[in-house]
Order: sequence, then structure tokens, then C-alpha cells
Amino acid sequence: MYKQTVLTTFFLLGYNIYSNFAIQTKASRAIRIDVSESNSSSFTLSEELCVKVHSYMRESRAFQNFTLQDTYSWMANLSKETFPELESSFPYLLSGYDFEERPVWVILGKYNLRKIIEEGDGAVENFKKYIYQGGIRVAKSLLKNNRQGQEVRKASFLIDLSGLEIAQVKHVATVSFVLNLLETYSDIISELVGQLVFINVNYVSRMALSLVLPVLGDLFERIRVYGSINAHWIFKLRRVLPLESIPPWYGGSDDFKPIEI
Repeated sequence: MYKQTVLTTFFLLGYNIYSNFAIQTKASRAIRIDVSESNSSSFTLSEELCVKVHSYMRESRAFQNFTLQDTYSWMANLSKETFPELESSFPYLLSGYDFEERPVWVILGKYNLRKIIEEGDGAVENFKKYIYQGGIRVAKSLLKNNRQGQEVRKASFLIDLSGLEIAQVKHVATVSFVLNLLETYSDIISELVGQLVFINVNYVSRMALSLVLPVLGDLFERIRVYGSINAHWIFKLRRVLPLESIPPWYGGSDDFKPIEI
């Protein structure tokens, strides 16, 4: 009787392990099959990219209940949409890699976010999707420099604040939107950002940063703020980013070629 009970227990245990493995394997295969069929002008889905993005989302407050399949479905839906007007109005590019081999993303500034807010909920929702697509592109750029046993998890960002107008900084709805966005995704931002460099910071943009930086408190030691006179910050910028990763209009190499636009 004892022997029969032991055999039965081992059989049930083995069956449960096999069943769980089969379910997980089936789900994994489903993701691989689905991913291989999805493409986008913004990013191409792959199982590796999906897993990378999910590694940030699962630790965040906003997406903490997402499964890997949820993340894939979310990415697949985003991959089907394009926003050419936003791409023109809110440009950014992958300029190269920093001294720690982290990707460098340049955000080119002169954005009119207030216009988006005033256009209403539809425009705001599309702008959020555009930001999500940008985040996925950043995650994709992190994959390129992964080494054996060493995963790259942070990127550098060079943000040009020239052209920021007082009308945006004083617009309550615009400021509230930005602060809410940063607060909602602050944990992902903290995990993703290795270095944050602001340039062309004048009086107006300093006002904006005074509102934003407290929300990004965890990033304080990773933030550099340079003024509006480029002669004062060009050489400082070259000390924190390689010359070949800096666009020439910011004092970088004349042979500069962006990796991705």
C-alpha cells in the first residue's frame, strides 16, 4: 500500500511538472509565431525584444500585472500604428553609443506639446502611443550591445531644450500632463536612463526643469544641465559623450551619421 501511494504521488508530480512545462512551451511558441509575423515602420517585433521590454514593464507600477503575452499583445497593437505628423513635429534619433557602450538618443527639441494638449483626448492618446513606440525603440537599441553575460539596461539621452516657450511652461494642462506622465512611469525611467544631459537651457527651460526634476529625484546624480551658450557647454559635452556620437550641430564630428532616425 505504501509503495503504491509513493508511485502514485510521483506520477501525479511528474504529470503536473510536464503539464506546466507544456503550457509554458506552448505559450512561448505562440509568441514566437505571432512575433515573426508582425512588422512596423517604428520597430520590428521579435521574441528577444518582447522579453526585453517585459523585463522593464513587469517591475513597474503601471504594468505590474502584465504577463509576457500581455506585453506582446500591447507591443503588437502599437506596431500597427504610425504617426507621421508626430514624427515630423517631435523628432529624435539614435546618434551612437557613449563611453560605457550605452546607446545615445538625441531628442531634438522645439516641441509644441501644448498644441497636442489643446487638440484634445485623441491627440493626447496618440502622443502617448508615440512615446511608447519610442520606448520600445530604445529597448531595441539596448539589445545591440549585449555581451556574453553582460546585459545593457540603460541608455544615455541628450535633450535639446532650445525653443521651449513660456506659453507652454505656464499652461497648467500641459505641465500637469508632463508631471503625471513622469510620475506614472518614473520607475521605468529610473531603470532605463543611465545619463540625462540637457543643453540649451535658458531661463524658461530652467523654470520647466524646476518642476520636472523633483519627480525624477532618483536620477539626480545622472543628470547634467548645460546653459544656452554652446561655447560654454560644447567641451563639457565632449567629456561625457564620444565625439562620433554627438551631432555636428552640437559640436560633434563632421563625419557624424545617425544610426537610426
